[in-house]
Amino acid sequence: MNSQTSKIQLKIKRNHNYQKYYAKSISVHICPDIDYSIVNVIISKKIIKSSVERNKYKRRLREVIKNFYHNDLLGRQVVIYATKNIINLDYWDIKRELGLIIKKFKNEKNY
Repeated sequence: MNSQTSKIQLKIKRNHNYQKYYAKSISVHICPDIDYSIVNVIISKKIIKSSVERNKYKRRLREVIKNFYHNDLLGRQVVIYATKNIINLDYWDIKRELGLIIKKFKNEKNY
């Protein structure tokens, strides 16, 4: 990550309020109404020690967003935090949990 990208993200975090949504093993913070779309996936080293495992779950989360929920998150900054329960989930369980969160978001926004 270059320094310009991190400066942009920090500026957005200060200027906008995030809407927070929670599921069993994923919490999602969505910042609406920005000029571009970005998805950040954060899995702490405290949650999963092995970097190989952390990267595996990050890839899964990004793929689910890309394949199923990309259009729902256009024009928003999304930060996805994983909890320790993500270890028990496979690809389709992750899709189901993110689907529940996106559904909550859509119902709140009255699409």
